[in-house]
Amino acid sequence: MKVVALGVVKGHRLRFVATGEQAQQAIAGIGEAINAGLGE
Repeated sequence: MKVVALGVVKGHRLRFVATGEQAQQAIAGIGEAINAGLGE
């Protein structure tokens, strides 16, 4: 995910929306990626 390309820095709030059968898993995966530093 290229969150940095959006100009997002520490302290900004982001809102993610997912729909569908695997929406909960998708949002959880995004949270895990953010907590892991997004590969940076």
